[in-house]
Amino acid sequence: MIVRNGAATLADCLESVAAVADELIVVDTGSCDETVSIAERLGAHVIAAPWTNDFAAARNRYLRVARRSWILSLDADERLLDPDVDRIRAIVDAHPRTAFGVTVRNFFDHDLEWPRFLAPSEFGGRASARQSWHVSRTIRLFPRLSGLTYRYPVHESLIPAARQVGVRLRLSDLVVHHREGSAAGTAHTAPKTAQYSLLGRAKVDRHPRCSRGHLEMARVHLDGGAWALAEDELRECLRLSPMTGLAGYYLGEVLLQTGRLHDLKRLLARSPMSGIDRCHLEGRRLLVTCRHERAAALLRRVVAEKPGYRPARRLLDTALDRSVINRPGCPTGR
Repeated sequence: MIVRNGAATLADCLESVAAVADELIVVDTGSCDETVSIAERLGAHVIAAPWTNDFAAARNRYLRVARRSWILSLDADERLLDPDVDRIRAIVDAHPRTAFGVTVRNFFDHDLEWPRFLAPSEFGGRASARQSWHVSRTIRLFPRLSGLTYRYPVHESLIPAARQVGVRLRLSDLVVHHREGSAAGTAHTAPKTAQYSLLGRAKVDRHPRCSRGHLEMARVHLDGGAWALAEDELRECLRLSPMTGLAGYYLGEVLLQTGRLHDLKRLLARSPMSGIDRCHLEGRRLLVTCRHERAAALLRRVVAEKPGYRPARRLLDTALDRSVINRPGCPTGR
């Protein structure tokens, strides 16, 4: 792993993999808390590495010193759920030249930090009275092979290298819990947002055909309310990868935020986005145009499939109220 100032969560992370890891490698990029002493106390090999504004370069440091045949990569604010040596061994023995994706559950306090732009399809559910989680999937378990290294300065990825060296990609049933929802979602602190924006810009400049990079930059712009910049990145993502459903959903967000309801209607007719995301956007469009009962019908479907998804619940309540009261003053863009 790579880490900086991860003392609050590092022990929990390392202890979660103690039963399955033959060696622990921690690349510290400049901690000023107890991170290094905690890692050493738990038996990790700690490598001090200066931060170079490149997440891939930092991760590749631990790949260079690893000695075992397989790598399991976690962040300091994550833990492996239900570690089972036999199950992991069975996975890798059955597919020896394969990089495995895991499901990451990113937890956030839904009363304090609901991600501003979170598609219904990304929402996982409620974990407790205070916490919910959203889903991401990423490669975390992979063979140690020459050439299989991370690429990109931010939102680093093994996928380009895997394709080049002939490593298959496969989704496993492993689950990782990410304990800082704001770090994984859209609610970054200002310094982190600035860093991601800078590195994201460098990423798309160096790799202009990386559709995922354009989607990532769009989300940074959405967070900052820069609708025109977000739209440019989303349209480029869709040009490069027309089947990227989330890009279609977030483009719909831009069109809603800028009042372009006719354009949104056309987008919904052709976009490959998931059914639940389409229902949410169309329900919102109908709500804006005063077709409250039809909006409510669509939003009910979202709430039924994702009961803890608060934006849809609030909009459904609004649609039901307005269908009774029939408030005047709605625009008529249809």
